[in-house]
Amino acid sequence: MWYECPYCGKLFPTQATLEAHIVLDHPEVPPPVYTCPYCGAEFDSAAGLSGHIALVHPTPPPVYTCPQCGAEFSTQAELDYHIATVHAPEPVEGTISRKQLEYDEARASIPVYDIPEGQRGLVHIWGRNDMSTSQRMGIYWFVADPDGMIAEEYGPAWEAWPYTGAGKEHEFIGGRFNLDREKYTMWVELLMNPDDPEVVVRYIGELLLAVGASVLFGQEGKIHVEGYNDMTIPMTMGCTWRVEDPNGIVVEEHTDDWAGWPWPTDVNPDDTHEFISPGSFDLNRTGTWRIWIWLWMNVDSPVMVDSYEGVLCVVEEEVFAGHISKQELEYDSVRGTIPVY
Repeated sequence: MWYECPYCGKLFPTQATLEAHIVLDHPEVPPPVYTCPYCGAEFDSAAGLSGHIALVHPTPPPVYTCPQCGAEFSTQAELDYHIATVHAPEPVEGTISRKQLEYDEARASIPVYDIPEGQRGLVHIWGRNDMSTSQRMGIYWFVADPDGMIAEEYGPAWEAWPYTGAGKEHEFIGGRFNLDREKYTMWVELLMNPDDPEVVVRYIGELLLAVGASVLFGQEGKIHVEGYNDMTIPMTMGCTWRVEDPNGIVVEEHTDDWAGWPWPTDVNPDDTHEFISPGSFDLNRTGTWRIWIWLWMNVDSPVMVDSYEGVLCVVEEEVFAGHISKQELEYDSVRGTIPVY
């Protein structure tokens, strides 16, 4: 590349030789002025200006700014660590806070016991937002009869705007279905984030026991409770419960029961462990019996992860019942069914 003199047309191999030529051979031409764009200082050569800028106005290092809080960092790695630790996504948390079955204009907490025959059921489920911001919650459930036939399937259904605030509840209501069998079970899932639905809590258990029936007086009771590990790692799991008769007298207090006891062993993720009463108790009082159940994890420092408080059963005395199965009149060594003609 050659540099041409604008005054005489001569060619030079470098900018520096061209500038020297102009100074020496064209003294009538005023020397060029190179002005600093940052402070206005003037220089008679491009090299002088470049050296000035490098020394006085060095290029500042890049700044990496957090898009969420505005904090500044000198490297991308520092910014990434800041976002991962300070602005980590809040875990999705919620609770199935209430479960009710409506029938014949009445409501009872699920599981429900001993309702009249021929009713139509309507399920009500309340979900609670346990996060620090408003969330759009959803629900899914199905109800199955003793043969596994689906009596009702509801959802997935999502709440409409405005969404549920932090610590608030939302009620989901299904459709009516016939209650014509003695036992129904249900599966309930509370959901969040409709764009990528996540199950935050699940209930699997009885909806209804003994339509038009009850436990007869004088039977023996024995408790079975199954715990489910919803975590991603194995955990020790324990269960305690208390049973009271209709007079509030404790008939069974079950404590210090851990899976594998007396050598507690872990329950694997998505696996269950059944806890069983070591003995039985007499159902010898009529009326409503109640039970309190607590599920625990971490045997070294126990944490309660779930609980149930409600009806255990309804005990009724057996109604005296019998019938005349045969009636005869004997005469002259002969018998005839009454009336005899």
